[in-house]
Amino acid sequence: MPWDFSIYPELKPAQKQILSEIGLTLFYLQGLENSIEFMLDWVFPEKPTGKLAELYTASVSKRRQTLGQLLAELRKRTDVNPQFDSMLAVFLEDRNRFVHRLFNEREFNLVSDESCTKASQFMTQFQQNMWDISNLVMAYNLLWTRHFARNGDPAGIRAKTSHPHLSQVDAHFLPVLDPKQTQPKN
Repeated sequence: MPWDFSIYPELKPAQKQILSEIGLTLFYLQGLENSIEFMLDWVFPEKPTGKLAELYTASVSKRRQTLGQLLAELRKRTDVNPQFDSMLAVFLEDRNRFVHRLFNEREFNLVSDESCTKASQFMTQFQQNMWDISNLVMAYNLLWTRHFARNGDPAGIRAKTSHPHLSQVDAHFLPVLDPKQTQPKN
């Protein structure tokens, strides 16, 4: 049975704009979460193997961890700079709010132009925090990738990591994570 969509009110311009911003925010969020997963699996692995082939056969079960579980795992494996840790805490809180409840909150319900503006302001701040975190995570992923490039340059990694944005990431690198030293088991 086909639906009759003409019975629903037309979206206002502010609502159309905010729906576009929601999509963009979700796109950024998925990219950052994938970068964090990559960093945990390959840059700061629980059990380092050094085998690039394993990158392509990563366990699907690892991808089912929540963002909170991924960040807890990162804190177990690394010493996190306190300022960066605060950024991660805000990111997690904002991410969960955005994904689970933001648009159910009265001031962000997208019914009025004012609520669309408030939602846009929230997402702009959220996107900025994601941008900052993403570039820091990307720097660690880039360092790891270049390490493997020195060991035979598999698949032309050097050429693939020379993008102008990646040069900028290199230039603004901040050491916000240090691997924890693991004690050998007796």
